[in-house]
Amino acid sequence: MSNIIIHAKQKNILALREQRVIELALEHWHNITCLNFERRDDEPKGNRIVFTDVDGCASNVGKHPLGEPQFVSLAPECIRLGVIAHEVAHALGFWHEQSRPDRDYYVKVRWENIDRDSKGQFLKEQPADVDNGGVPYDLGSIMHYRSKAFARYDDLFTMNTYISDYQRTIGQRDQLSFNDIRLMNNIYCQNTCSRKLPCQRGGYTDPRRCDRCRCPDGFTGQYCEQVMPGYGADCGGRVQVGHTWTRITSPGYPAEFREGQECSWLLVAPPGQHVQLQFYSEFEMYCKVRHSLCMDYVEIRNSTDFANTGMRYCCFGTPHSSIVSATEDMLVLFRSFYRGGKGFQAQVRAIPHTGSWSSWTAFSECSASCGACGTQHRTRECRPPNAYLQGVSEKVLTFFHASSNKKLTFGL
Repeated sequence: MSNIIIHAKQKNILALREQRVIELALEHWHNITCLNFERRDDEPKGNRIVFTDVDGCASNVGKHPLGEPQFVSLAPECIRLGVIAHEVAHALGFWHEQSRPDRDYYVKVRWENIDRDSKGQFLKEQPADVDNGGVPYDLGSIMHYRSKAFARYDDLFTMNTYISDYQRTIGQRDQLSFNDIRLMNNIYCQNTCSRKLPCQRGGYTDPRRCDRCRCPDGFTGQYCEQVMPGYGADCGGRVQVGHTWTRITSPGYPAEFREGQECSWLLVAPPGQHVQLQFYSEFEMYCKVRHSLCMDYVEIRNSTDFANTGMRYCCFGTPHSSIVSATEDMLVLFRSFYRGGKGFQAQVRAIPHTGSWSSWTAFSECSASCGACGTQHRTRECRPPNAYLQGVSEKVLTFFHASSNKKLTFGL
């Protein structure tokens, strides 16, 4: 086990309620990793985390190279479990997710929309300075900035996900993602258990309980072999899909679901085929429109690794995407943490090994300034990658601007 010394600096400033929230955030990290936090009210020597409230929500990254304290600043507006867990992760060595060297494969930074004094927040770190622990880029990480972070104006996006259906996944501060936890355990807890269990569905041996696997959301059991049962409702489970449409819905649809209900469906197509999902009818899940962020959501995990956070759908209006799994399995998660609402209705079926297109990405920046001829482009993915589809994977938009005329050509 790894022991971390913590110290409450200026504890007269941190009220008892605030101290309790900090303790809950540390307890959260403790319960899901091998980390132990030892509170000290004296002035301990050597590397330690010191909580104070002098500079907003802030922390440097990793332990001090000279053995000095690592200060974590938590102003009153920062006393939320998710924010504290985020800052503690910085102190323990985590960079922001969008600072990873490989981020340009997943998000496009809109430099022109970022506040002039905040552009440094979006710089990538050097590969030698980042230990990703073998964990892939995670759009659902608690360490990822939201879509409009540090924008010059409130309605401007500073980051766009290359697959647009992930846009409302980024920026959450409610809970550690499965990959956040896995990365911390990969860095600090590799040798805690004497043997590795045959975990399924992207799970791994739990360093707190070496006889069980820690499972991605939606799975449970000693080896992650079971689908998580519904919570607060009789819903979810393993569903074998055929070539005719099968309906799945939020609890009680078209009546409203209740706050706190959760459902998990594992949709399974016949061998060699894929699962297709389409939403239809009224759709409503609570979101923060200003931040383009899901609070309650339907999440679709359709990649080859169910440990990765999926596409989250929320707000009002029925999503128009036709989603196809990369393999014969698809995981659908319904999570209502904050409010009740109308919910969702979707139809699912098995389809042959043909494939489908993802949503188009946003157009890139124009390659030329005003007065010249330039191009913008956007792309979409063939799903699964080895499928054959009719159509094009790229659209080009060509502009010519001059003082007396304007020409727009759409390459479709």
